[in-house]
Amino acid sequence: KITATRDNAGRLDFFVGAQSHAVLCVDGFASGVVGVNTVQASKALDVNGEIRTSTGILFGSDTAAANRLEDYEEGTYTPTITYGTSDDGNKVYSSQGGNYTKIGRKVQVNININLSNRGTGSGRVNLSLPFAVADSLANTAFEAGGVVYYFASLLSSVTCLNTIAQESSSFASIRGVMGSATGNTQDFTYGHLSNTTELRATITYFTAS
Repeated sequence: KITATRDNAGRLDFFVGAQSHAVLCVDGFASGVVGVNTVQASKALDVNGEIRTSTGILFGSDTAAANRLEDYEEGTYTPTITYGTSDDGNKVYSSQGGNYTKIGRKVQVNININLSNRGTGSGRVNLSLPFAVADSLANTAFEAGGVVYYFASLLSSVTCLNTIAQESSSFASIRGVMGSATGNTQDFTYGHLSNTTELRATITYFTAS
């Protein structure tokens, strides 16, 4: 049952069943506002609760489909380490934690990994990501970057470490300056890890959708 009431100022309030509050109010004669689940509407559309759209949100006078905001998500995931050349998959972790915020195609990720056994492998160290990396930049496989802002218990010295989102993959590789601060960036590899290496990293990158 839907009940509608109208006051002297021309506002319509709609009630469903025995609810004591209006689920929709329309104030077309005064301020031209519409309220959903509220009778205190103060904006053109004032909603008390959640809004779901099937195709996204456009801002201002924009009508371009490419500019729609189609997703917002916050979540956690379990990051892992893989090796670029060979990997027996027998790594053991004392702790793993990751969280992310996704706004449209942009993803910001924080990673915490502590090893208790590095397993057996070779090649570059990669950190898993919650979403696949878009191939957006021409003439490079390095789509975006971040930083390893804390590391401990390595087998060889490094000056700094960076995270690099690899195109069309679901991981960030680690590169850095090994040894001398005057050197170029190189792959951070299995040989740099010990059985108790600790890594804290962050990266911001774009997905395909």
